Amino acid sequence: MDLWKKIVYSTSVEEYDHHLQQFELLCADIILFVDYVKDSWLTPYKERFVNVWTNRVMHLGNTTSNRVESAHWRLKNMLQTSFGDLCKSWDAVNMMLKNQICIIQSSFQKTIKDVEHGYNSQFFQNLHHCVSRKCMKLIDNQLERVKIVGTNKTECGCSIRTTHGLPCACELAKLQIYGNVIPLDSIHDFWKQLSIAHELEDEESLSDYDFFEELEAMKAYMKKHDIISQRIFKAKVREVVFPYTTSILAPPEKVRTKGAGKKKKEFDTPRHPSYWEYVDASQESAKARQPSQSSQRSARQQSQSSQHSFKTQFPTYIRLYIEDIVDVVADGNCGFRAIATLLGWTEESWALVRSQLDKEIGLHKDVYSNT
Repeated sequence: MDLWKKIVYSTSVEEYDHHLQQFELLCADIILFVDYVKDSWLTPYKERFVNVWTNRVMHLGNTTSNRVESAHWRLKNMLQTSFGDLCKSWDAVNMMLKNQICIIQSSFQKTIKDVEHGYNSQFFQNLHHCVSRKCMKLIDNQLERVKIVGTNKTECGCSIRTTHGLPCACELAKLQIYGNVIPLDSIHDFWKQLSIAHELEDEESLSDYDFFEELEAMKAYMKKHDIISQRIFKAKVREVVFPYTTSILAPPEKVRTKGAGKKKKEFDTPRHPSYWEYVDASQESAKARQPSQSSQRSARQQSQSSQHSFKTQFPTYIRLYIEDIVDVVADGNCGFRAIATLLGWTEESWALVRSQLDKEIGLHKDVYSNT
């Protein structure tokens, strides 16, 4: 039992392997017991209870204990006294539970209707109105870890994937590299439950949750109006049903909404400038523009000269058919950059081209090995 506790509370993988080896040596005469422990517990579930894999989420235990203490304190305030009959205590507990259900339902409605500013980006667009705010916060914490661990799976540990069913830091880093958004399928169903399931009461029926009348009214509305109004109405309905298709994106940079903007004072006193001050300002702006125009002209001439030098490397009868020349960055990935440019993408999409080629090569290898 002492060795088992050392295995469970191991703080590193090396320490875990060392304690496991000692455990196997001690129990060498009962091989069936060792096989049972390894096959039934350690191999499939060690990431969920051994300290080396779960130490990053141990703070959740403190959060749970705080919630229990808070509920206990709220119950004592409602009971007002430790002496009383069962009926009064039952009414107080029932009232507390109803209040908690109202708070949970209001938080669900906020999640469904509103999007927090911190998560109003294209990377989270598939999760808007579909997962809880707690889920968004946990994923945002993993995004902060991406700056440290990157795509290194060993440093990441992937503890939140095994304990919470959420994408870990290394998964998010790979999504960012390939320019993808967080898929909704990577989130566990627990975080998608935005309603409190309850059984239908006697006066309720399934017909109360039908939308046949509303659908008929929507069809009639579509027939009455012109094609422009129909398109606008359809786009609004699609944003509700398919939130990931919305065209609303986050601003490219943080916009300051409070306080007056800081502007450089052109004149010392709050007066209208005279005519000669306007003339001087226009002349200064014209002088400032001249170097930029000359630099653009020189850059254009350099690109034309480089294209001409590249054309001379081809035979004369081929030069007539060359429409354009693009000089990609020579960093060892120039071939992938050239393919990305020919496909109409930017040079920075070379990683996507390389990954697709690797998949195709692996597929062909499997076909040849099978044949």
